[in-house]
Amino acid sequence: MIRARPFGLELRIGAGWLLSYLFIAASLVLWYAMPDVPALPPAAVFFAIVAVPALLLPAVVAHELAHALVARRRGAVVHIVDLRLMGVPAHSDVAGRAPATEALVAVAGPAVSGVLGVIALGVGLVVERAGTEAGSLAAWTCICLAAGNLLLAAVSMYPGAPMDGGQLVHAIARSTTRDPATAARRTAVVGVAAGWLVMIVGLAVALTVDATAGLWLALMGWFLGRASRLARAQDQLIRLTAGLDVRDALLQEVAVVSPGLTLDTLMAQNQLTSGPDVYPVKQGDTLLGVIDLRDVRALPAKRRMELRVTDRMRPVASLRSVREDQDLWDAVALLEQGRLGALLVVDHLDPAHLLGLVTRASVTRLLRSRHVPMPDDRLP
Repeated sequence: MIRARPFGLELRIGAGWLLSYLFIAASLVLWYAMPDVPALPPAAVFFAIVAVPALLLPAVVAHELAHALVARRRGAVVHIVDLRLMGVPAHSDVAGRAPATEALVAVAGPAVSGVLGVIALGVGLVVERAGTEAGSLAAWTCICLAAGNLLLAAVSMYPGAPMDGGQLVHAIARSTTRDPATAARRTAVVGVAAGWLVMIVGLAVALTVDATAGLWLALMGWFLGRASRLARAQDQLIRLTAGLDVRDALLQEVAVVSPGLTLDTLMAQNQLTSGPDVYPVKQGDTLLGVIDLRDVRALPAKRRMELRVTDRMRPVASLRSVREDQDLWDAVALLEQGRLGALLVVDHLDPAHLLGLVTRASVTRLLRSRHVPMPDDRLP
């Protein structure tokens, strides 16, 4: 994880996102043929190739910083810009503010990328007029940078989540209705329709122009359409958990297990008591970790007889915990991000004191007890 603090913001760049970026930058270099420059040393050619990803990365970061700075300018509290592996990097959630603010934040990033792309293209056309090999090589670098920025501006305006265009569509939908659910539904419908359109275009390209490029385009359309449906489900869940705290879904009376217990004995006890799939592991009063029965079930029966809880538990140092006074959505988001079965709930005055667990099942029961249907990724 790379961290920096431009403009008072904490910038986080994940390793997975960086690898994806390098792959895309390499594809961009291979896409545009390099000019023949036999008179220049190999070092000059190498420098031109390396310059493309080295200069394009700050431009991508500038795209995201533009979102955050405009959001902060419009009164939103923004502390972190987090570049993730898939989709558009996360910035401040401004969906609860005025539609005009949400729209401005959405277009800020593509606008910056578009301007940088036009500038790079202009510089490339100017230096190419010099008629020299060095000018041709510099122009190639500039045109690659222009293509990368203009492509980023165009792709990010796709009218569906999680792209900037989806946020713009959501702002427009909010300006036409006061019902958040209706706005979310309209945004999802537009995103899914755009995904189908991209898929159809991709299949047409695959059949008539280039099979590989067309199939990739069709796959991208499917991914973006599904992302729009999932974004609507997430929006529903955020609204359903509004006003609820972690304590509302807290399981206080939870069974604990000792680290020396064999895994087959644990499974047998779980079947007899119909207990949860997650157990805190304690030695006396000391919390050591958590054991998730999903991990245990994946083991052969013979291995369960040989291994003990301490061999398969997740140590407490590696676990995320929440406080009972936190918003329930914070816990739900952590459960989703980490694909966890449960979260530890600790005392805000004594983080070493375990109050209980919040699980996917306890959240589901809470929402059902309020007669609220659980959201899914299907459009009605």
